[in-house]
Order: sequence, then structure tokens, then C-alpha cells
Amino acid sequence: MKTIKKSILSLLMVCTILMGSLAATTVTAAAASPQLNLVRGQNCFNVVWNKVDNAAKYRLYFGANCRWRRYTDLALSDVTVYPNNTKSVQFLINSKALTGRYWAPYGQDKHISTSSLKTTENYMCQVEAFDKNNNHLAWTNVGYVYLGTATIKAWSKPNSVGVSWNTASGSNHYQVAYRYGSQTTYTYKLCSGSTRQYVVENPKKSVTYYFQVRPCVMVGDTIRAYGSWSKTSSVNTDFCSVYEEEVLKLVNQERAKRSLSPLSTNTGITNVAHLRAKETAQYFSHTRPNGKNCFTAADELGVAHSYAGENIAFNYPTPADVVKGWMDSQGHRDNILNSGFTKIGIGCYEINGALYWVQFFTN
Repeated sequence: MKTIKKSILSLLMVCTILMGSLAATTVTAAAASPQLNLVRGQNCFNVVWNKVDNAAKYRLYFGANCRWRRYTDLALSDVTVYPNNTKSVQFLINSKALTGRYWAPYGQDKHISTSSLKTTENYMCQVEAFDKNNNHLAWTNVGYVYLGTATIKAWSKPNSVGVSWNTASGSNHYQVAYRYGSQTTYTYKLCSGSTRQYVVENPKKSVTYYFQVRPCVMVGDTIRAYGSWSKTSSVNTDFCSVYEEEVLKLVNQERAKRSLSPLSTNTGITNVAHLRAKETAQYFSHTRPNGKNCFTAADELGVAHSYAGENIAFNYPTPADVVKGWMDSQGHRDNILNSGFTKIGIGCYEINGALYWVQFFTN
């Protein structure tokens, strides 16, 4: 049996040299190790290191998870002068670079399979330089990289949509790709390493935006490697997901004050709240525009329930304002603090600058 809550809220608110007098000593300092950087790309690595004077060849050692596995000798023709920096060279480890190349095993693996590169492993690399008589000249430092996939979340709020992401170890920049609606091509944007979000201001209305992010490495002023693209995260511009999340937080704070269990949410019940929020913009009532009661929206979207409630509100400007308004109204407060409810769907629908709010509760 369904319990129908009929309460309605509609408020408008809107090096030192020592010299003696009789003798002098000359000290020659040891040469610094050539600097190496290892940067991971998508199914490849870029190994970039400072050139060594008189080097006729380089030997590249490669490994993973602190275990050296293999090396290969590189003739000067195998490496390229690094763009915009004639003091550095680079070698790209990818499927083309591996073709026909002999890698001496330092473990059970006898070659690098680029398809087996894992975001969960720490990779390392070191380069040794030799002269034309095959004499050792220098070692570079050991370069490490751990460059996984960013975890992202698309979001929306009035007049903007965007995407936020976590830090990906080993990266110093991030590339964002987004599209909207039925578009098949993406717009690409580069963000500095200190940035953890990208915002699209004044987005298209009534469309879904799709975002992907991949960590990358910039050496000098050039991007040389990319991590893997994240999973796609999407958001519809009609609804303010940031506000909806804040309402959930505030509601659970109110419940915690009374030692009540927090409410959880999921996609299904959120879809119900979104549907109802759009409907209240047409007809502000617990009765749907089709004349049926509000709980039939859950039936229509396949959200099972035996006990449900609904709060609606119009034109409150912020989550804090609307939750306060609901808490100041007995019927709405009763729904928020009902111990029988375990789930909540929240909808904040924006149209023509106005916000329509819905809380849909179920057991």
C-alpha cells in the first residue's frame, strides 16, 4: 500500500678553488649523470635523455615494478634529436620500435608487448652510453613513471557544465575531450597539472555533454606522451547535479542530527526525480500533467516501491535555501525525517532561469 504525501511547498526566493702562495691544486669534478625522463603514452613510452658527448651508441634498459627485464642497443640512427632541444635525444618504445629489434631478457619476458602495458605497474628505464670502441661512457639516472587513468565525474549547475578528476601520478598535464548531443567529434582542451576540472560556460540547453580525460606529460613546451583515456562521464544540462548532490548532503545532515540512517540514491530513483521535476515545471502539483498521481512516475520507470513520498518546491536559489524551506514545513520535514525511507531521488530542473526541486523518497 502506498502512502501518499500531499504537502506542497511553493516559495519564491529567489665547486670551490683554494689557492696558496706556493702551489695550486687542480680538481676535476665528476661529470653529472645525463638526465633521463621516462614518460608513458597510450600503448607506448617516450624515453628522453641528455646527449652524451662522443657517444656512438646507447643501451637502453627497461623494467617494471623494480625488476629489470631487458635491454636493447640503439645506434645513433635509432634515436632522434628532441624537438626544440638539441641537447636531448629520444627513443619511442612502441610496436614499430620493437619490430625486428632484439631484447636480451632480464627475466622471463623476451620482448615488450605494448598491449600488456598496465596502468597498475611502475615502469623504469635507464640508458648507458658507449663510444665507438664500445667503451662505457656514462649512465643516466633511472627514470620512473606511473601514469594511470584519471577517474572523472561530469557535473552541471546553472549556466555551466564541466568535469572534475583525480590526480594521476606521473602526469603534469591533462587533456580533456568533450562533445554534446548528437555530435560525433570532440573538442580538446589542455589543462595544467594543478588543474583538476574543466568548465564549459553557458552550455547548450537540453542536451547531454560527454567528457573524457587523459593524463599527459609535457616536457618543455611539447606534450610528448599521453596516458589512457578515462571512461566517459556524461551529464544533462537541464539538471543541476551539483545542487542535487548538495541537497542529499544537507538532508543526511538533518537525519544524522536525529540519529537516523542516511538516505542513499541511485540512477533509477534519480531518473524518477528528474521526470517529476520537469513535470512540476509544467504543472506544479503532486498530480502529474497526465492527471495521475506522482507515484506512478516510479511505476512508469520501473522503480519498485511499496512506500513512497514526495516533496516539491519552486524557485529556491540554492540547495541550502530549499532544504531550509522544506525543514520549516511540517509535512516536508516529516518526509525528510521519515525512518521508513531508505532511498531518495533528487531533481533540480532549470528552465528559463527558474529552478524546480523534487525529492522522491522510497523504501
